[in-house]
Amino acid sequence: MNKILTNELVFNITGNENLDMILFILILIWVLAWKGKALWIAAKKDSIKWFVALLVFQTMGILDILYIFFFSKDRESSDTINDGENLASDTSVSEPQ
Repeated sequence: MNKILTNELVFNITGNENLDMILFILILIWVLAWKGKALWIAAKKDSIKWFVALLVFQTMGILDILYIFFFSKDRESSDTINDGENLASDTSVSEPQ
């Protein structure tokens, strides 16, 4: 049972301790970069469900990448359409009589 909690079992991917640490740091940077960008986009769009899902689930950046390139685009285009409709209705010009 004690062997499960040792660093050797967790980080022994390549057999080289230094290379394993570099690999771990690169994966950490990869995940944090995608997670940060996806959370930023979800927060800007006030998408609470996506923000919580992205914050809770750790998928090595896969869910984050999917959200950035696919799911956030659909909502962005519908927001643009709605904003255009609101602008059209808000900019009513009264005709002189």
